[in-house]
Amino acid sequence: MEKDGSLRVAFATDDGAELVKEHFGDAEKFLIYDIDDNSSLLVEERENNSPEERMHGDPKKAGRISDILKDADVLVGFTMGPNIVRMRKRFVPVISPERNIKKSIELLRARLTEVRGELSNEEKKVIML
Repeated sequence: MEKDGSLRVAFATDDGAELVKEHFGDAEKFLIYDIDDNSSLLVEERENNSPEERMHGDPKKAGRISDILKDADVLVGFTMGPNIVRMRKRFVPVISPERNIKKSIELLRARLTEVRGELSNEEKKVIML
């Protein structure tokens, strides 16, 4: 978490406008935002260069995505796969009912207190917006 109280949030997307329908880790890229109670700022776009899964829930894929998103606090997707169990140790996983990223940001901002509260937990719970 940033000193100013903002969270670094990764959104799983193929087109930059909507969350992917597939699992979070299957996105072509991740949009990285800094989000606080009053604003959201797109920081960068990162390519998902994680390896193809050898099996469903491949731990190597989870490890690579963790490296790509190492500075993130929160992962936002439309669906999450079996690797979410591993990811919950490092990130707060959030599932949005909205595929539109701008709408997902607004839903997330309404729940920032709850999300911030999960950051200190050893194993974070999945938050459904």
